[in-house]
Amino acid sequence: MNFWYRIAERPQGVGLFDLLRRIEASQPQRPRLGRAARPQEEAVRLGQAPSLSFAPSELDNVELGGAVPKVQVRSLGLFGPNGALPLPMTEYVWDRLHNYRDPTWANFADIFHHRMLALFYRAWAEVQPAVGYDRPQEDRFAGYLGAMSGYGQAGLRDRDLVEDEAKLHFTGLLARNCRDMDSLRHILQDYFQVPVQIEPFALHWLTLPPSEQTSLGGSDAAAQLGVGSVLGARVPDRQYCFGLTLGPMDFEQYQRFLPDGGSLPKLRDWIRNYLGLAYEWHLHLLVKPHTLPKPQLNGSLQLGRDAWLSRREPVEAVTGWQKA
Repeated sequence: MNFWYRIAERPQGVGLFDLLRRIEASQPQRPRLGRAARPQEEAVRLGQAPSLSFAPSELDNVELGGAVPKVQVRSLGLFGPNGALPLPMTEYVWDRLHNYRDPTWANFADIFHHRMLALFYRAWAEVQPAVGYDRPQEDRFAGYLGAMSGYGQAGLRDRDLVEDEAKLHFTGLLARNCRDMDSLRHILQDYFQVPVQIEPFALHWLTLPPSEQTSLGGSDAAAQLGVGSVLGARVPDRQYCFGLTLGPMDFEQYQRFLPDGGSLPKLRDWIRNYLGLAYEWHLHLLVKPHTLPKPQLNGSLQLGRDAWLSRREPVEAVTGWQKA
């Protein structure tokens, strides 16, 4: 209630939408303003103070005596110079309220004011991404963005280690039909905060199943010289593989990309989200030399993974663990 007392003391210093947003975010157990089946279910009552004077602020006063606080605005209602009712009606309601202490007409009009102002706020809030995120579980704007990149349905969320918020951040790149090297580099570099280089058409080897390998005495195409015969159980390929180089990076960042770190599974899931399962990739990690720890025989470092032997201090980036 301290919040409401501060607002009641100086309501002129608060905007209407800002106040309603704070109320809505502070009571997530209640329906959103403008969506409740009955006004009693909402966290605040809205009304308009009948007046013909100039409105210096959006709010007029806050009443704290009822079951829920009541916020009175100066405009956006039926009364006043900009209201829908004739000016004598505003004068009459003001006279009954202040000279006869009869709030009947004002309370009757507030039945319509409450619903009208709540819907007006709701229309504004529905197109504000930040307001929707005040209640992440009910964020419709996230659904709008997710639908563009393939993550709009509830069953398509929380499927891997990449946060759904990160996928929404890159909706502009994920929503495109084509997939290119620069977009993937931009996603990985911005998400992991490390330099990223991509080498297309990297060499890798495809293992042939036994039925596709050349063998003596076979009658299929794989045994015909000059047609389908292959020497060995593997064939080279460059079409479906690329090289990925991360760094130079700090040693602490480098450790997160090791097999037992937390960033390597996220890197894998990011590539699968963007490219699918059709491509193989090689990973090379570069470490800044001045961040490397001194090799020690204490069991905490592994030679070739996070410790290296050298007669001199390295001056260039060190190639760390590699995934082929």
